[in-house]
Amino acid sequence: MNYLKIAIAFICVSASTLAPMSIGTAAAQAVKAISKKAISTASHNVRPYGLAVPKNQVTLQSATDGHIAEIRFKEGDFVKQGDIVVALDHRPAAARLKIAKLESEKTGVLDDATAGLAVAQSNFDRMKSLFKQKAAAKQEYLEAGLRLDRAKAAVKIEREQIAANEAKFELAAAELEKYLLRAPFSGQIVQLQTEVGASVSQSNKLIQIVSLDSYRVDLFLPVSTASSLIVGQPTEVVVESPYEQVVSATVLFKSPIIEAATGTTRVSLEIDNRELKLPAGVTISLAKQAKNEG
Repeated sequence: MNYLKIAIAFICVSASTLAPMSIGTAAAQAVKAISKKAISTASHNVRPYGLAVPKNQVTLQSATDGHIAEIRFKEGDFVKQGDIVVALDHRPAAARLKIAKLESEKTGVLDDATAGLAVAQSNFDRMKSLFKQKAAAKQEYLEAGLRLDRAKAAVKIEREQIAANEAKFELAAAELEKYLLRAPFSGQIVQLQTEVGASVSQSNKLIQIVSLDSYRVDLFLPVSTASSLIVGQPTEVVVESPYEQVVSATVLFKSPIIEAATGTTRVSLEIDNRELKLPAGVTISLAKQAKNEG
């Protein structure tokens, strides 16, 4: 367990002294260090360990340059998918969207063109009937057909214009979204690195959100142990001290690559944490291996 303590200390130092590192990045480094070191001791009494990291986690960045106008949540708050967490000043974009919406809803010209088409169609039908009865000249009949074609073209042009206006509305809506940072999934805000009035650019990392409903654990296991696990099937894992309990996990993935230096292969597990309520970062080991060692 000395290697485990060293790895956890490494995460703490990284979080406090280095540039902000995502939970997944720090945990992944620690998991690999713990598991590989445990195997490299060549002692069968030392088990590989892994850290439970949120399966869903994201760091949000602004999609455009601007100034922070509103922060609707604080660190520790839970958000739902689609919630606006931070909004940049988007007044010009909102005005463009309003104009585009009005343009997309204009139907007066199309209504007039449609009415003109109905009249042109009626006149053409009447002229066609008269022409067949030799009661109208051929020139009158052809002119009625030409007016009908023009009326049809006018309706087509207006429909195309409406379609173009609707596309402009969608574009304006997408442009507005660049100023709104929304939660991509339901979760908890664990880091908020901005304040109202701050100037931000596209490179700024502003918000980190994690979902604690499901954890992923990567273990580097001996090939003999990994081969007994089946993707998609459950297996038991041990939540180490101070929790010390056995819980169920699902095998997500088994790497087809064996690391020559350690004779291990990576196995990814998923733990449903909705009922367990375990904190992220708890240490996990494989219960099956623990039983074999016992």
